[in-house]
Amino acid sequence: MPENTFVNPLDLLTEVDSPTIPVFTEGKFMLVKLSPPKAKTIENGLVATLALISFYNEAGEETVMVKVEEGTSGYEVSFPYGKRGILATKYRGPKSYYKFYGGGKQLKLGENDPTTGINPLFTADYAKEYLAEKLPNWNELSDAERNSAIDEYLESMFMFGLAKDFNLNPDIGVLPAIGMVSKFYRRYTPPKEGEKYGNVIVTKYATKEGKPNIDGEYTLLPADIATLIYEELTKRDEDTKFDPTQLSTDEVI
Repeated sequence: MPENTFVNPLDLLTEVDSPTIPVFTEGKFMLVKLSPPKAKTIENGLVATLALISFYNEAGEETVMVKVEEGTSGYEVSFPYGKRGILATKYRGPKSYYKFYGGGKQLKLGENDPTTGINPLFTADYAKEYLAEKLPNWNELSDAERNSAIDEYLESMFMFGLAKDFNLNPDIGVLPAIGMVSKFYRRYTPPKEGEKYGNVIVTKYATKEGKPNIDGEYTLLPADIATLIYEELTKRDEDTKFDPTQLSTDEVI
């Protein structure tokens, strides 16, 4: 500090009420978007975009990251601590692994090719073969109708994988839906050397942290609320122009 100054900035410091999201935490997430990867088609898979509605600290206290209130002109969304770190994604594509547990057994859906990494059951070529055998009128369908059927096949297959990620039961028709709110663990890893961004994993399982699996219990809220949250989160403004993981420490994001 220079001598004979009229002010000591340390005297003017105040605490900011802005909790950081822990490296590892449990939180409530809402499914706000479900679509193929950007600029891709359903043949490339499905991306589930999730918004962190709230998270819990070690004492079990909940911090709300997204608030929704009904105003005079409809729903209003606010972010008490900003938008950074709220969005996360889960992806299912033709190169994903489809191994699950059910009825005390380990089950698998297809096998990934050791060279290409692609599971043939999750390709348009296999869909054509499958549908040609299952649909008696396949040869009578127009090209547009066949393409539509192939897209439906692929969407059903990828949705099955996402349903397992959500710990839902697709066997009885329970699938991820826009507006679905469920608990997940959120794990952050900082960027490796040469990488720009860190990685956020959202999962129902945290064995290495010694945590129990999270069940598939969920609440379903109106889809228009989920869509509004996504639109507000993806607006380009001063709060979203920087990567949320780029901080000076790897202990918080």
